[in-house]
Amino acid sequence: MALINGLSVLPFSKNWNNKLNAVYFTTFRLYNPSKHFLISQLAVTLNGSYLYNVEIIKLSVLKLNEIGELFSYLDAGMNREDFISMIKKMYPVENLFDKNFCILLCKQIC
Repeated sequence: MALINGLSVLPFSKNWNNKLNAVYFTTFRLYNPSKHFLISQLAVTLNGSYLYNVEIIKLSVLKLNEIGELFSYLDAGMNREDFISMIKKMYPVENLFDKNFCILLCKQIC
């Protein structure tokens, strides 16, 4: 597991919907309870370049089929169908719809 300044990395390959320019933003990830928990601090990277640290201030665990249009547009700037297609490409695993995912609400910290 990659670390920056002793923190686990929260990597991004794209700044979906320009969310990384905000103090607060959401991200949708395959749930990892050892990394994704309240008050956890993570180092955000974009294409391998360190941006800043964040703290997880809210977390919801859910299945992929529970994602709605509101979240898909706010998080990634795309409709639900395209969002799910993107997630399938990001996580090419069997039984994807049976896996636990999480929505993380992150806040930039110094």
